[in-house]
Amino acid sequence: MSFGSFSFRRWAWKAEFLHSLCTTAKIQEFHKITTHSEEPPAKCTLYLQIKECHKITTHSEEPPAKCTLYLQIKECHKITTHSEEPPAKCTLYLQIKECHKITTHSEEPPAKCTLYLQIKECHKITTHSEEPPAKCTLYLQIKECHKITTHSEEPTKCTLYLQIKECHKITTHSEEPPAKCTLYLQIKECHKITTHSEEPPAKCTLYLQIKECHKITTHSEEPPAKCTLYLQIKECHKITTHSEEPPAKCTLYLQIKECHKITTHSEEPPAKCTLYLQIKECHKITTHSEEPPAKCTLYLQIKECHKITTHSEEPPAKCTLYLQIKECHKITTHSEEPPAKCTLYLQIKECHKITTHSEEPPAKCTLYLQIKECHKITTHSEEPPAKCTLYLQIKECHKITTHSEEPPAKCTLYLQIKECHKITTHSEEPPAKCTLYLQIKECHKITTHSEEPPAKCTLYLQIKECHKITTHSEEPTKCTLYSLSLSLFCTGTTTTRDETEKGHFMKDKKSGRRPSNGNNSCFLACPGSRSKNIHQA
Repeated sequence: MSFGSFSFRRWAWKAEFLHSLCTTAKIQEFHKITTHSEEPPAKCTLYLQIKECHKITTHSEEPPAKCTLYLQIKECHKITTHSEEPPAKCTLYLQIKECHKITTHSEEPPAKCTLYLQIKECHKITTHSEEPPAKCTLYLQIKECHKITTHSEEPTKCTLYLQIKECHKITTHSEEPPAKCTLYLQIKECHKITTHSEEPPAKCTLYLQIKECHKITTHSEEPPAKCTLYLQIKECHKITTHSEEPPAKCTLYLQIKECHKITTHSEEPPAKCTLYLQIKECHKITTHSEEPPAKCTLYLQIKECHKITTHSEEPPAKCTLYLQIKECHKITTHSEEPPAKCTLYLQIKECHKITTHSEEPPAKCTLYLQIKECHKITTHSEEPPAKCTLYLQIKECHKITTHSEEPPAKCTLYLQIKECHKITTHSEEPPAKCTLYLQIKECHKITTHSEEPPAKCTLYLQIKECHKITTHSEEPTKCTLYSLSLSLFCTGTTTTRDETEKGHFMKDKKSGRRPSNGNNSCFLACPGSRSKNIHQA
């Protein structure tokens, strides 16, 4: 609301005063005060500016920038008074004029005049030295920025005001709007659509939510949960705009702000803005009802989970992970001692930070980078390489088992690991079936962080090394047993060669059935070739 209204407020402030000047008594009062050399009071400032602009522009001098608005109003008054078809640039002038007429003569003001009345009230309150209420803060900031930027100072806090002013000027005069004004135009359009009571289209949903949250939180009601993010952004904007040292909780806000600035002005976007651009693209694609491409699936799931869980419905199983991440983000951002359940979240966050900013990635981030790479490769429909087979199977099992279908045999191991992760993370006494999971987890932790590995992890390290060697197509002698064991472990007794090569779940030649040797879970352990992730099991 406030974005699209900046210029409106500026017009309304002056146009309203111009209308009020039409009473002879007012003009006489201002003329009398300012003519007789007293120090003019604040209430006469605008009168003096108009008087000066009238004098300057009437006597053919080149009008200074500060008189631009005066001249536009004067021109629009002339055009619209003499019954010409008003041009687009005078639309706002006419709306203000109409609202002034409607609201002055005590009719019930229509919805379209609400903003006009709020500005009128704030002008009255703040001009006569009362303590301005919270609802007038934005009005005062705009008034101050108008004053500062009109008189050629170069302030940081008015950057947004100047951008909006520029976009208003560019887009009003029918030039092809540049990319940087897209958001301004969308807000302007949504303001127009939703103000005049049409059924708001999907693309205006976010605009309406922000407008509602602005209204609720400005008037000191207890803000509902759905406005939490709005308030955090508002607070971060305030903190970071006025040059204080930004707190940790505003880091993401600043990164998004920076990426918006970089990518809007057509520079080659740096790696750190890739995710921002993908989200922006998915938002655009999915908002305008095109069939969403595969790469936007995750974006849509998060959007749906945000909607479901924000409005207090019982969250479905598919949103469990979203809620855990949201909770961990909240806990770890506000400097509490992070609980055990957030360890993985913090590691991923750290690896994202390290690897995004081009440092040499440490060993502990290897798996994160592999997953990131496989996600990128497999999302964009390239033929997935062998090294991503396991990633794709896990992704598929996650999808199948999350949506309550009867899980197929190939997902047994995935479900066991998921269950053991859940049991052992939340400090229950681990059952016997999770012993191996815990040992592997412990060995992974010990050996990843460069401690001297204990004897109990020797086998884990050998398997890990052989997995690495054989995954990347070398043919080492010392891993022959690893490859053979894996092949036997996964194939059972007798298998067809073509199925082994393809990495399908193995069937007995004679019966055509899967082996009944209890190794159904090996599908995940040996995807794609004869030498894969036995250590994952």
